Amino acid sequence: MTKQLRWHDTVLHFAPKPLSRRLSAQRTASSTPTDDSMAAAGRSSADSSRFTDEDQEQFYDAVTDLSCGDKESPSSGVKKIIPSQRVESASGASAGSETSSKDVSGVSIAEKAIVFQDPSPRTSCQASLLTADVISDANSPLTDAKDQQKREVITREISTLPAAKLKMLQKLIKKKKVCKHCSVKVDLEYKTVTLKGTEEDVMKTETAVYEALANAGECCLNISKALGHLITSPKGQQWFDDGCERGSFLGICYVDSSVTKLLAADDAGADDMKKWLSDALHSESVSFTPHQMPFLQTREWLDFVRKLTDSQLLVVTEDASEMVVLVEGLTDVVKTAVKEIVDLLNRLCRINKELPLKPADFRTLSFHCTQIVNKVQELR
Repeated sequence: MTKQLRWHDTVLHFAPKPLSRRLSAQRTASSTPTDDSMAAAGRSSADSSRFTDEDQEQFYDAVTDLSCGDKESPSSGVKKIIPSQRVESASGASAGSETSSKDVSGVSIAEKAIVFQDPSPRTSCQASLLTADVISDANSPLTDAKDQQKREVITREISTLPAAKLKMLQKLIKKKKVCKHCSVKVDLEYKTVTLKGTEEDVMKTETAVYEALANAGECCLNISKALGHLITSPKGQQWFDDGCERGSFLGICYVDSSVTKLLAADDAGADDMKKWLSDALHSESVSFTPHQMPFLQTREWLDFVRKLTDSQLLVVTEDASEMVVLVEGLTDVVKTAVKEIVDLLNRLCRINKELPLKPADFRTLSFHCTQIVNKVQELR
């Protein structure tokens, strides 16, 4: 029976000593019996009674040619390998012991027991832990630098957005329509957006800001420039914000190159706001004649217009080229203002006109001049 011993990548093969070698030694010994050999035989038989067959069984390297044993001289040394009974666990290395015996020729043969043992699990574990600690220590500066970079607070400014989009962004943030991961400050005066936080949070917030503005919807209102400026004035903006709150709209109104525009959170919101403003706003014109034009330059007319516009969301402008007075604002307010303007023009505008008369007609009018003046004054 051949046995194997594996140590790392090396494999050793062992087999029992051939029977022919044992018999040859016995025949040689029997041919020349001596007292010493008799005594050795007695000791051998006595020892065999104390050990098992497994203890007595000796092995040699099976890789070596078995026939070499017959060709070698009796006096040649034979290297035998047997399992060791004691192994030093701390070193994990092989331990050997030498025994001396005499072969049949009386020559002393040194027998060396060589045993190889794998490193103990505890030693391997300690080595693995030591290697892991060394690698961990080597990587720790890089890891600490990355962690420090992630925790470092930075400040980034966005200064490329127009004023209208900054106002829209301000409303979106107020209504929590932008996913914020860091501090966001919108400065309308300097037209900047300041982001403050860790680099990762700043990048996420900046992306969210651009996504929200990219999804915004825009449309134009078909109203005059004067009415557009009225809506964007502080008084008009207050009315606009209140109306958006009641209608659950989210957007702004602004004037861009004489065109009034709406900017909402999305396209659907912009369309809904446009429909709401089209119903809420109204424009109407009042025609006047040339003889009424001087009245429109008087203090009395200017005070009348100031009284209308200061208390209500209304704008009144005169267009001399078209000979009309344009009244714009909230629908109900405009209708009431138009009635008051027509009545004022009819009452206060004086007409200067010459009438061609015959002498007899002139004398008649002169006779009744006092009565005519009194009638005119009563009409006023």
